[in-house]
Amino acid sequence: MLSQQYISTGSLTLRLPLRNRIRKLCDVRRGIAGRVEFLGLSFWATSGLLVAALVYLSGWRRIRRSRPELFPVWRAWCFLGGLFALWIAVASPLDTLDGLLLTAHMTQHLILMSVVPRCCFWRARGSTAAGLPRSAVRDGLGPFFRAPVLHRAARLVTGPTFAWLAMNIAYLAWHVPQAYELALRSPGWHEVEHACFLVTSLLFWFPIIQPWPSVGRGSRWAMLPYLVGADLVNTGLAAFLTFSGRVIYPSYAAGPRIFGISALGDQAAAGALMWVIGSIFLPGAGGGNCDPSALAAIEPPRPDQRHGHREDLAAQHRPKAGAAL
Repeated sequence: MLSQQYISTGSLTLRLPLRNRIRKLCDVRRGIAGRVEFLGLSFWATSGLLVAALVYLSGWRRIRRSRPELFPVWRAWCFLGGLFALWIAVASPLDTLDGLLLTAHMTQHLILMSVVPRCCFWRARGSTAAGLPRSAVRDGLGPFFRAPVLHRAARLVTGPTFAWLAMNIAYLAWHVPQAYELALRSPGWHEVEHACFLVTSLLFWFPIIQPWPSVGRGSRWAMLPYLVGADLVNTGLAAFLTFSGRVIYPSYAAGPRIFGISALGDQAAAGALMWVIGSIFLPGAGGGNCDPSALAAIEPPRPDQRHGHREDLAAQHRPKAGAAL
């Protein structure tokens, strides 16, 4: 009968209904899922990042055919390094420790807010959209990207004022004990927390790095108070965690302790980590993240330069005096 299946256990063959076989397969699947969860591996996050890497590489190779000097191999490695850092933060065994160690959780935040944006933006030229099917880009994404309202919104959210406020407000708000405990209790809110950190940090680093093909707005000197202000916010929160003398987040005080570190010691170590690493990434970030020479090679002339640019071109093609003699 179709509803009967045979399974073998050693030398004995048993005949079981199909529903029992399906139940057995479900138990095996749950066991595998438990082992995967124990290892801290997220199938969907890992798969999504792999797809993003393949799409990016496809677009990078397509653009590289016409501009090989601007798209060397190491630029692609920058972007792939950012995706790998994102995997470490959200899908590696580090993600299983964030409910037990505040230090692990703060390491996640530092990776999401400082490492991933800089790797994905810093000289990581290429286009993810170029890796998609051309018909999908032309007919699906094209009208959306050409919409004036989208351009105005993008100009607003990537501006220094909005980006600075968004990142620092999200940073402080999610470290309020009530919000932090909510993220620890609820996996869904935990993912929302990480998404807030990542998205607002991408906006924060955008005016600093000015990834290709964007064009900078305003003076580069304005980035100095921009970075110092963010560093002061980070220093204030880190100092509060380091020197508070009491456990701020009750879940860590009530939870099991690992590696022989107390909840208060773990909190002090997390604050020191935020303080030191944040101070390394923020104040020294302004000068080493831009690529002005390469941008100048492909950036169109600004409106105030176009007239002079035309005159230079005309002078190059104007016949010199006596050339016809």
